[in-house]
Amino acid sequence: MPKIPKKWKPTDKDIQQIEALAGYGLPKETIADFFGVSVSLFDMAMKKNPAINRAMVNGVAKAKARVTQTAYEMAISKKFPAMTMFYLKTRLRWTERTVIEHQTPQNNEQAQSQMTQAVQDFKMLLEDFKRLPASQQPEPIRGLLTETEPQIEALKAEIIS
Repeated sequence: MPKIPKKWKPTDKDIQQIEALAGYGLPKETIADFFGVSVSLFDMAMKKNPAINRAMVNGVAKAKARVTQTAYEMAISKKFPAMTMFYLKTRLRWTERTVIEHQTPQNNEQAQSQMTQAVQDFKMLLEDFKRLPASQQPEPIRGLLTETEPQIEALKAEIIS
């Protein structure tokens, strides 16, 4: 078993590695193990050298920024509709709400118009999705869309009749 040193003075290269390891999400205990020092020695080094603490904080912040940037780029690429929805829901606070209204004769015409518009919108989305190469179409969405289209048509026919 290797001997744990009683003193440790991290080099500039060590501090760069600390930033990278913190960016990967590793806790300080694991980072201390990586350098072969105890957690208490790592804590003491952090107190004596503010660059170590900065490296820990910067590593996490830079990693979060890279992941957020990638999520944003995927969301706006039009290649990953699921990421677009995820981004809208998590970053822009979009929610999916179902509103059920009782249909009466006076608003039945409005309901038919809304249903027709919804079906047209759905068909446009479906056509956009079908234009994507199969390798870029997430399988669950492809199955959902192809199963849902006939159900929407049947629902529309039921409402109109």
